[in-house]
Amino acid sequence: MRAAAAFVGLCAASIPAWWLVLYQSSEWRGCFVPEKAWPAFRFVVVPDVILAMATAMAAVQLVGGRATALLPMVVGGWIYATAFSIAWAVSAGAPANGPVLMVAALVGLRLVWHAVVSTRSTSRR
Repeated sequence: MRAAAAFVGLCAASIPAWWLVLYQSSEWRGCFVPEKAWPAFRFVVVPDVILAMATAMAAVQLVGGRATALLPMVVGGWIYATAFSIAWAVSAGAPANGPVLMVAALVGLRLVWHAVVSTRSTSRR
């Protein structure tokens, strides 16, 4: 459960770190967002902050050895964010770096969810 909590915590921390880098470096921002699209893209910061908070709460629960209904909701949030990231990159002509990172995080979160559910179901027997 510790490795799962660490991964989920890393995902939670990556969101504000990513936004900080985007705001601080136009060179780094260009790896994810075309400069002409940056003003329109910034609206995503609020939903991302909410996703980061929910993901952090799930990590804290995993550290405590508790698996609640929050984890599948967090995975659902990441599914939505990943789908948005892919659609936005295609429509804005953005580099694929963002969607690739989102898919990688989503796969990891889905594996964590599966491991938690599998552990919980086998421990009840």
